[in-house]
Amino acid sequence: FSDDHFITVPGPLKEQAIIKRLFKWYVKDEMTLKQIAARLQGQRIPGTHGAPFSARMVQTVLRSEFCIGHYVYNKTTNKFQSPRRDNPEHLWVRTRIADPLISVSLFRKAQKRLAVQRGGPEKSDKEMLRALSRLLKQKGYLSQPLINRSRLMPHSDTYKSHFGSVNRA
Repeated sequence: FSDDHFITVPGPLKEQAIIKRLFKWYVKDEMTLKQIAARLQGQRIPGTHGAPFSARMVQTVLRSEFCIGHYVYNKTTNKFQSPRRDNPEHLWVRTRIADPLISVSLFRKAQKRLAVQRGGPEKSDKEMLRALSRLLKQKGYLSQPLINRSRLMPHSDTYKSHFGSVNRA
């Protein structure tokens, strides 16, 4: 609604410092997502809702444009009870809501490294299905853990967002 407003405020300084460290460890120290999660767990730093940090949580923070002061919306669409679909990036809307916690160049370096780790930029449905087919031929079966362990294909969550479920893909 046009009369809706919201106010954003920076999180606690302690959390801001953790975010800055995550980016430094990932980009400058070239630690893996799992190594960063293990370090945070070792330091007893809680993740989302107090749960121990996981590699997935680290990845979520590294991908969040909140870190550079942007709120991004219109990333997905859901029309008339159809499955939620991702919108192409050119349809996303970015709004500056705060001062950046980290530099834009550091954020971009993290995005570039994340893309390389998952086999490059986002893949088309056809490319994703080809990757599943190759893995099936290689291993003789498919499972979410097997997909997630493969460095040359998208995460099972990506298959879920593209196709509704891994089984449907």
